[in-house]
Amino acid sequence: MKQKKLLKIVAMVLPDNFELNNELNINLELLGYDGRFLQLILNALDVDYELMLPPDNELGRKTKDGNWTGLIGMLQREEADLSFHSIFLTSQREEVVSFSVPLTVTGITFLLRKPPYEFSNFAYAYPFDILTWILNLCILIIISSVFFIIMSQKLSFGKVFLAVYGSFIHQPMILPKTHKKWNWLFGLWLLFVAVLSFSYTACLLSFLSIPFERNAVRTFRQLSEGVQKGTHSVFSPKGSFIIDYLATSEEDHFRIIGKEIISNNWYYDMKDMNYNTSFTEGIVYFHIRKGLEFYFDDQVSKGDVIIGDENIAVSPIGFAMRKNFSFAEKLNNIISRTRSAGLYEKFMKDEHLKLRLNMSDGLSERKMQKQLSVNNLAGVFLLLLVGISLSVGILIFEIIYYNFTK
Repeated sequence: MKQKKLLKIVAMVLPDNFELNNELNINLELLGYDGRFLQLILNALDVDYELMLPPDNELGRKTKDGNWTGLIGMLQREEADLSFHSIFLTSQREEVVSFSVPLTVTGITFLLRKPPYEFSNFAYAYPFDILTWILNLCILIIISSVFFIIMSQKLSFGKVFLAVYGSFIHQPMILPKTHKKWNWLFGLWLLFVAVLSFSYTACLLSFLSIPFERNAVRTFRQLSEGVQKGTHSVFSPKGSFIIDYLATSEEDHFRIIGKEIISNNWYYDMKDMNYNTSFTEGIVYFHIRKGLEFYFDDQVSKGDVIIGDENIAVSPIGFAMRKNFSFAEKLNNIISRTRSAGLYEKFMKDEHLKLRLNMSDGLSERKMQKQLSVNNLAGVFLLLLVGISLSVGILIFEIIYYNFTK
C-alpha cells in the first residue's frame, strides 16, 4: 500500500473558526468553518497531516532582524508546509512565503461597546433645533409688534408681548377688541400657535419616554480623536500587519492610532476574540470585518456593540504556504473549485447558525422604554425653581423699595 505524504500544517485554534475534537495531533477531526474547509481539502489532497500550533500565537510580523514571528515565521523557517488560517496577502509576506488563490476580499475595521443610553435634564429644549427656537423668538417679537400697532398702542408693548407669549403655552389670549378687519390675523395666529404647541408637546413626550443615544465612534477619524482625548484605547491582534500599516500611513489620524498602539503595547490574543468576549466602554478592538460580523452581528442588531462603518487595508485573504511547496498547484485547483461551489461560505453560514442558536438564550434586547421619573424632569423643575426664586427676589425688592420711598 502506497504511503501517503505527511504535511505539516500550522494553525491557530479559535472558537467556531478552527477547533479540534480531542487532544491528539495526528489525523484529527477538525471543527469550525476553517477546520471543516481544511478537512475537505486534505481529503481531496489524499495526504496525512500533522497539526502544529505557533508558540507565540501570532499571525506573523517582521522583526528588526528580518525574521518573522507566528505562522509566517514557521513557514519561513520551513518548520511547516502550510498555514491554514485566513491571512491577508501583503507584499512583505509574499517575500518569504507563497499564498494560495484568495478565498475572499475583506478589510480591517473595529468593534466597540455601544455607549449607554442616557436621559437629559434639558430634554424640554430638544424637540426644536437652535434655528427653530430662534425663528420662534423672532416671530414672537414681530407678531407682538404687529398687534401693538393694530391696537393703536392701547396697551404697553410688554403686556402685548406677554399675551402673545401666553398663547404659545396654551394660555388664553386676552386683548382689547379691535377692528373686525383684523380678526383673520388673530385667527391665523391662534391656528399657528396651536399646531406649533401641540407639535412641541408630542415631540417632548417622545424625548422624555425614550432615552437618548449618545454619539458613538463609527469612523477612524472619530476614533483618532477619541484616542487623542484619552477616551478610547485601541487594541490590535498580536502579530497583525495593521500595526505597521497604521504607523506608516500618510494619513495623520491613522498614524496617531498606530503610534498609540505601539507605545502603549495595546495588543490582544486572537483566541480571546469570540462571542463570549466582554467589552468595556472606551475599549476598541481591530479585527477583520468578516470575523466581527461572524461573531457579533446579533449583538450589533440588539444594540450592544458597534462595528465601524469604514474598512482599511482592504485586501484578499488566503492560506500561506512555504516557498516551493510541492502541492501548491493542486491545492490552488481544489480551493478554486470549492470556492466556485460556495463551500467555504456554506461552512461559515453553518457555523454561524450554530453559534446563533447557542447564544440566543443568553442575549436579550436592550430595553429603551421606561417610566418617567423625577430625574427626567429635573431640568424643568430647576427652571421652575429659578423662575420662582427670581419672582420672590423681585417681590422683596419692590416691598423694600416701596417702604423706603413711601
